[in-house]
Amino acid sequence: MKAKDYLKQVKQYQIMIDQLTTEIADLRIMAIGSGSNGISADKVQSSPAIEDKMAAGVAKYVDLENELLNKRWEYAKLRCKVLNEIHELTDSRFIQILYLHYVLGKRLEEIACIMRKSNGEPYSYDHINALHGEALIAFQEVLDERNI
Repeated sequence: MKAKDYLKQVKQYQIMIDQLTTEIADLRIMAIGSGSNGISADKVQSSPAIEDKMAAGVAKYVDLENELLNKRWEYAKLRCKVLNEIHELTDSRFIQILYLHYVLGKRLEEIACIMRKSNGEPYSYDHINALHGEALIAFQEVLDERNI
């Protein structure tokens, strides 16, 4: 697997978690919103079809909650693994760029503002872009050594 694709897995997990969280929130709103609004004093017997829909909604909610918990656990393990592999690099600039970009999700433009040269000056975007390419090549060597 190419280094860039391998590192992008962290972001993909975060996207899955965000989407599951949104789906769970939507299901919760639908479940809460399906009750009586309390305006009518008359009691109406609910039909079995409504109860079945509510039960199905609750079951889906529970399933998604369990899936989210599993995805969060997988994400944490992957993130830790990737971070440990990034730390195998010897150039601290490469480590910082890959960590900021792939683990924290910063754009290269942001990284150019964050990272500093030894004299305290910020790097240019073009320099960060070039270092990013070099960092990916160095990280690919780490992956190749591990046969990933």
